[in-house]
Amino acid sequence: MKARTAGIFVIGLIIRLACVLWAEYQDRTMPVKYTDVDYDVYTDASREILQGNSPFDRTTYRYTPILAYMLLPNVYLHEAWGKLLFVASDMIVGYGLAGHFKIYPIVYALSFLVVRPFASRCIQSSCVSMQFLDEDYDSSIKPIQTTAGVAAKARRWLNRTRLAFGLISGGVFVVLTAGFYLM
Repeated sequence: MKARTAGIFVIGLIIRLACVLWAEYQDRTMPVKYTDVDYDVYTDASREILQGNSPFDRTTYRYTPILAYMLLPNVYLHEAWGKLLFVASDMIVGYGLAGHFKIYPIVYALSFLVVRPFASRCIQSSCVSMQFLDEDYDSSIKPIQTTAGVAAKARRWLNRTRLAFGLISGGVFVVLTAGFYLM
């Protein structure tokens, strides 16, 4: 990592840690709290888990149970644990995005262009679909040919690696969901 990039990340970390410290101070000394009420809901759900209950026994808890488990140290270490975990996660995501933007800038630039509102008459989905089929889209092509073109492109896009990734990801999500549902 270049010194300039490292400096930016250090400054970002310092700002985030200063916000956590200020939140602790303001929450303890001022009538208006800095910390959102949802953070208290997360912590209460973690308390429910430590007492052998479901995190959903906490009224208004509507998040993944994994979050309540990740924030268990809020109860037995310090209530700022979750805030520090969120800071660390934010820094890791920022580092990853910075790396990807440097390596693949055109890929990310195009994705931002695709989601921005179009000034022309065509809507996003039809423009993207037409680009997906072919750059030289011919309006005289019959719908059945267009459908066949989409199927052919999809077959070429779907390879063994992508299929394995999808199946493994889906399997992990199903196992986690089922496991936490049964708990």
